[in-house]
Amino acid sequence: MHHYRSSCGDQYAIWTDKGRLHERVIIDTGEDHLQQPLPTAKVYARRTPKGTYRWYIYFATTCGTLHTERLDITPEDRKKGYNRTEHLRQFTKTDEGSSLHDRCYG
Repeated sequence: MHHYRSSCGDQYAIWTDKGRLHERVIIDTGEDHLQQPLPTAKVYARRTPKGTYRWYIYFATTCGTLHTERLDITPEDRKKGYNRTEHLRQFTKTDEGSSLHDRCYG
């Protein structure tokens, strides 16, 4: 989960579910609820001076603000020797059938 404040002034809690980004909200019963998947504008890599790559995702929040987030390995991942960016589904299948994954893999 990641918290951030968008340029519209709202604060968001972004979670992942089945490889897709969602905004988390707390409903009136106090339970967590994940909104519809957030639209992804693009996923891209940037080469570092060391010759490795860092991956980024550019997505829209529910208010329509576009935000870039770097996909990183967490300290817990390092302890386990797990490379999150190698296993994260950066291009996910959608229910509508309109994603890059759907176009490439059906």
